[in-house]
Amino acid sequence: MTTRTAFLPQYWPIRVAGFSPDGEERSDNPVQTDVAGFCCFTDDLITKDALLPKMEPNDYVVVFDTGAYYFNNHYDYNSLPRVAVYSAETTVSGLELTLIRRAETLADIVRNMS
Repeated sequence: MTTRTAFLPQYWPIRVAGFSPDGEERSDNPVQTDVAGFCCFTDDLITKDALLPKMEPNDYVVVFDTGAYYFNNHYDYNSLPRVAVYSAETTVSGLELTLIRRAETLADIVRNMS
């Protein structure tokens, strides 16, 4: 995930949270959870045994503190589409999300390979 976390996870843990489809943070029924996904490879383990709420279909897992690394460094050799990237800002009226980069399509991947 990040170099510091990879070498010393006890000092720089990855913060992970669960959210419902309407954006409410879940805190009910915590269970030990492994979170894995496409960071670089298909079997990347983001966190192991994290206490997260029991997730339901269509919930979101948010991985905080990834910084610019995953925004900037993407490995095209594995043909994974780049995900959409948003910035989040707390305003008087609530949380405001701004699209920084749209998600890639399959056509984008093919075009980038040539």
